[in-house]
Amino acid sequence: MYKVYYEIYKNDYNRTEGIEKHWSLMSVADWLINNASKNYENGEVFFVDPDSRLPYIGDKLRLCSSCISSNPRNGTGEIWVHMIRRDDGGIIYSDGKYTNGISHWNDEVKEWLRESRKRAENRSFNFV
Repeated sequence: MYKVYYEIYKNDYNRTEGIEKHWSLMSVADWLINNASKNYENGEVFFVDPDSRLPYIGDKLRLCSSCISSNPRNGTGEIWVHMIRRDDGGIIYSDGKYTNGISHWNDEVKEWLRESRKRAENRSFNFV
């Protein structure tokens, strides 16, 4: 089980926080992708590239609130993932909001981000 700590951001005066529970990281990706606009264009769902140097300043990891995000076009507000925690209490991803400014991601999250980026770029639909 994974707990996803997130924020729904409409504007500086209208933001709410929540926790989603998922059985797998792929379920977290499903949740974010399914909340994005259905045409999936223009970066409406975003997974940071773990192989890029962009999240780093020098050798220090700096993740921001938009590193894992979904931007629905229905006006509900952008979903920003701040932290992902496993059932055992271990934090596998954090942008620093709940961890005193310390950003962190482990290898499991990096691999999930790679897979999610491919999935978001090559969307498929289950027609029956």
